[in-house]
Amino acid sequence: MKLPDLKLGLRPTLVRNTLLALLLWTGIVAGSLWWNNHILQQQILELAKTAALGNINKDLAFRLWAASHGGVYVPPDENTPPNPYLAQVPGRDVVTTEGKRLTLMNPAYMLRQVMGENSRLFGVRGHITSLHLTNPINQPDEWEKAALESFQQGAQEATTVVDIDGKHHLRMIRPILMEKGCLKCHADTGVKPGEVRGGISVSVPMEPIHAASRAQARNIELFHGAAWLLGTGLIGLAAWFSKRESAERVRAEHAEELANHDGLTGLYNHRMFYSLLKDEIVRTQRYKRPVSLLMLDIDHFKRVNDTHGHQAGDAILKGLSDLLVKQARAIDRVCRYGGEEITVILPETDAATAMDIAERLRAAVERQPFVIDGGKTVGITVSIGVVTYSRQVDAPEKLAKAADTALYAAKQGGRNRVERYEPSRKGGNSSV
Repeated sequence: MKLPDLKLGLRPTLVRNTLLALLLWTGIVAGSLWWNNHILQQQILELAKTAALGNINKDLAFRLWAASHGGVYVPPDENTPPNPYLAQVPGRDVVTTEGKRLTLMNPAYMLRQVMGENSRLFGVRGHITSLHLTNPINQPDEWEKAALESFQQGAQEATTVVDIDGKHHLRMIRPILMEKGCLKCHADTGVKPGEVRGGISVSVPMEPIHAASRAQARNIELFHGAAWLLGTGLIGLAAWFSKRESAERVRAEHAEELANHDGLTGLYNHRMFYSLLKDEIVRTQRYKRPVSLLMLDIDHFKRVNDTHGHQAGDAILKGLSDLLVKQARAIDRVCRYGGEEITVILPETDAATAMDIAERLRAAVERQPFVIDGGKTVGITVSIGVVTYSRQVDAPEKLAKAADTALYAAKQGGRNRVERYEPSRKGGNSSV
């Protein structure tokens, strides 16, 4: 594989991994931002509930105090006229010994006025309501009615968030139990002491709480934005280092490629041939397995160069190399020995099998037309020398020399043929 091909192979992987890391980091930050904002909204809701509960408890405390005293007497005026719904209550209106006129305010009457002042001063609206009405002003709305009915089933509280005058409010309602002091005015309802008499609902504006939490929300957003930028920067830095490391690895692989492979054919070069052959001989000596070697040479290659030019000769040499690699087995190693000579190392291959392989390769070359410049095709043949490892031929140099001797015999025998080196005969070779 050449350097540009290696770079092209690495780039998509690096880009994909970087984009995946960015996507994952963005998802993590976005999820954290959503979760923190969700928690903040829950905190806002809990603060509003706490404020609402505080107002209800205050109202209940006022009511309990008033009920424990049977109500309070105050001077009547236009804002506090005698309560017409207490007309049947003896002693609703009295005159002091000093001649001062007073009217009775029962707990509900007093609490409505306190709620009115609370709404005017602080924006917190309150409402006393019941399913057993004495005063129509206490008529429940649909939400209050549903809550009051749930109190009859044992519920202790109901809350909801609504828009009032275009602003968010938290509504809360809690039950009011009948007290003995309430029977003075509400005995006709039939509700017994300890039973649910009605409810107190409040509507707390959430805008002040939202306003107080905006700084926290901004801090959350700034923190997550900074974290995202930092993480993105680190991912980019990691990608840059990875790219640089990959480039260095590609250069190292390319350098190794150049050191071990022939630049024209892409085959293992002369130096690598001897290294591979030495490894196979060591394996053969250790495991007692056969190994053979083929040496090929293009017949009349000088004539091809002289007739068609050296560029055509290079094209034929490259085409021959590709054909041999295609025809070779997965375990075989095809090498450029030098010039137009090519070697094929055949592991796990005895002499007979090596001869068969050599003949198959020779025939494949003879059948193959080779394309040169201008789309022309040229036919070539090869002569092949074959040698198999033996006690007499037991070193890389000896195998190469023996294969060359067999190749020379093939040339002398008429070319386009295969000859095997026979160590038993000095310089002798048998032809196929």
